[in-house]
Amino acid sequence: MGIFLGILGAVLGIAGLGCWVTILMDAFDDELWKGLLCLFVPIYVLYYAIVEFDADNKWLILLGYVLAQPAGLFCLMLAFHK
Repeated sequence: MGIFLGILGAVLGIAGLGCWVTILMDAFDDELWKGLLCLFVPIYVLYYAIVEFDADNKWLILLGYVLAQPAGLFCLMLAFHK
């Protein structure tokens, strides 16, 4: 069970990272200062993703960013908890 949770946590973490990078690249394409804010101010990423991010799968990417990373960390925590 621990190996499965470890692999699941790693996959979810990578998926969340991919969603964050997608939002970050769009922010840098829009304006340099928006990209820098997304890079250094975590709450601005959510603001930018909800208000200014314009993509075909906007809500899927936002959901992946918001839920995949914490779910991945939770799975990794369960996998390596002794």
